[in-house]
Amino acid sequence: MNPEKRAKIMTPPSPVVHIRSMPPNVTPADIHQALGQFGKIVDVSLIPNRNQGLCEFASEESSIYCVRTAAEMPILIAGQPVFLNFSTSRKIHTYSGGANYVNTSQPSGVLLITVVNASYPIDVDTISAVCSPHGHVLRVAMVRKHGVQALVEFPDVTVATNVMNNLQGASIYANCCTLRIEFSRSQSVTVRYNSTETRDFTRNLPGPPPRSSYPQQSPYGSSYGSPYGSTSSYGSDQYRHAPASYDPYNAATTHFRGAGFSAHSTRRASATTAPVPSQVLMLYGVPTTLCTPQRIFNIICLFGNPDKVKVLVSKEHMAMVQMASIEHAQSLLLHLHETPLASKALELQYSRNPTISDPASVIHLADGSKAHENFTDDTLMRFKNGQPEKFLTTTKPSATLLVYSLPPTATTTDLYKLLGEYGAPSPLNIDMETRDGETVAVLRFHEVRQSVEAVMLINNSLFPGTEIKVRVAFVPQTEETQQPTMTAIATTTTTTTAPEASQPTTATATTEQTATTTATTTTTSS
Repeated sequence: MNPEKRAKIMTPPSPVVHIRSMPPNVTPADIHQALGQFGKIVDVSLIPNRNQGLCEFASEESSIYCVRTAAEMPILIAGQPVFLNFSTSRKIHTYSGGANYVNTSQPSGVLLITVVNASYPIDVDTISAVCSPHGHVLRVAMVRKHGVQALVEFPDVTVATNVMNNLQGASIYANCCTLRIEFSRSQSVTVRYNSTETRDFTRNLPGPPPRSSYPQQSPYGSSYGSPYGSTSSYGSDQYRHAPASYDPYNAATTHFRGAGFSAHSTRRASATTAPVPSQVLMLYGVPTTLCTPQRIFNIICLFGNPDKVKVLVSKEHMAMVQMASIEHAQSLLLHLHETPLASKALELQYSRNPTISDPASVIHLADGSKAHENFTDDTLMRFKNGQPEKFLTTTKPSATLLVYSLPPTATTTDLYKLLGEYGAPSPLNIDMETRDGETVAVLRFHEVRQSVEAVMLINNSLFPGTEIKVRVAFVPQTEETQQPTMTAIATTTTTTTAPEASQPTTATATTEQTATTTATTTTTSS
């Protein structure tokens, strides 16, 4: 016999069995189904990216029976033969944020939920939508220090245990965003502000207060190394769906990653104190990662036709915009002034310069784009003969967006991929509709600042897999439909029932994965 193989067989028996050569995307439920015949299983843990896992039996006799059987005949997990041997550990080790540790936490009303392989945006709304069908959620706080995690507080231990039993090993989206759940050592979750990162569902708390100082960070955030740079606190780094840690109570962290706000007073101006109206406007308070001519064009083109955009490289968060006419400049000032974005608000005022002069030489920004762009006669202009194009309504920014100029086959999955690709915030839900014979999408966000950021990032961008440039517009507030409650996000829209949808599905207690939900159930973790 091969010495290495003999050494493995001679590993001292342990209640924990080490599983190797598992198929990709296997779930704890698959392990329960395959190994439950050998005895009671008290815990299962997957080792991400290694196709391995651990299965802890209630007794050593069960694990011995399992390993001996595997030595005599193949055991299949999710249809694929696997290799089994005793683990060197006698208790399961739970993967969390890239580290292995013994889970010694006692049952409590607070769960620590780790989202493994978070390929889509995960925030408090997503966590609440998934947990609420199984227990009343009191408070949620996202934890970004080690991947994507959330602390979720429930009324008592019984409710928390029920949520863990129903969601352990479930996948929020198909083949990704798998949940690893354990009891937290904390007895409660402290929430001071309601935002996309922290929320108290029992109180109407204010949003995070603005700060005057934001340290500069790496433009690529954490180790994922997004090719699109760091643009938002709503998604990770690979697809902007796993943001770096954001602590709304700690002034040393940034709400808008890489924004690089300095401790200078933002110039306050309004239409009543502004200079004489002109075609040129000054724009203040633009976060560094959004302060490029193209991204500024993406938002201002909804209110008028811009001719030129110039980022002031010597002054942070400032830009100049030259509109096609004074009327277009007035429209822009009227609709966009004091619009919330990131932790501040955009501020506009007329410039004393009648035009924006072309630079003597090309100046590049940190991301490689030009600091000055001339958009005159650009095909992306939205106003022809003084009238807005079809589907575009000139209105103040709202929390609801209309995405049009889509291919007929567009799905919610495509929209989520588009948002993730450019680092846009995650909407509460997406509805696909047909208007005037054309496919459109309605995106509802929690806050206006999120929808504004999304417009700057995805407007005029290429739809995935095509050469079609999508167009985005704000839905007038008077036309906004009532948003679904947190517990209904996953069930009241068509996005959750369509086979291609990627909206968070309500996890169900089943071991069979279907086309519309991959949520599965395992036994309670010890």
